[in-house]
Amino acid sequence: MPVFGDKNIQPMLDRFGVSVTIGAVTAKCLRDEADEQALGDDWASLTGKALVVRCRTGTFPALVVGVAMTVEGVAMHAAQVQAEALDGGTTRIVAVRVK
Repeated sequence: MPVFGDKNIQPMLDRFGVSVTIGAVTAKCLRDEADEQALGDDWASLTGKALVVRCRTGTFPALVVGVAMTVEGVAMHAAQVQAEALDGGTTRIVAVRVK
């Protein structure tokens, strides 16, 4: 059975994607900002914005947590890596700017 929306993933990346490089591979990925909870309990929480990059699963063979990456020319590293729960056709990367 094909991955949900698989035929639509690459055209979407080609049209809306930004340049991301990991290792020797450069590809188009979607760039987004998401709310991330840093600290919290039942009474209060601390949230902030995180840079999220979504790429086609399998695009970057060297993709692991901590790997150096470049997003639109900015040096970053992958803080979180996970396959999208719905279909696995894309991978979600939380990227953090290198200081």
